[in-house]
Amino acid sequence: GAAQIGCGVYNTPQAFRGRREQRVWDADLGQWVDIDLVKLESQVIAEGSDEETEAHTPSESVKETEYYDLLRVKPSASAAEVKKAYYKE
Repeated sequence: GAAQIGCGVYNTPQAFRGRREQRVWDADLGQWVDIDLVKLESQVIAEGSDEETEAHTPSESVKETEYYDLLRVKPSASAAEVKKAYYKE
């Protein structure tokens, strides 16, 4: 108990400094790493990995359409369309 409190008191200033400097703690590496949001954004755009824009093609036909009917969307609607309808309700 007391050792954990001591470690917390010792590490708190370092944690605040890391966040202020746009760094995050990487538990795998055991160290603070820099965040380059511009680089990260360009990687996401290059990959095109926005899950909401991917087309939804069900492998099987939908058996229960009650939720789709409540949202007034087709069972073949994309995830983005379902999400949009959900938040409209």
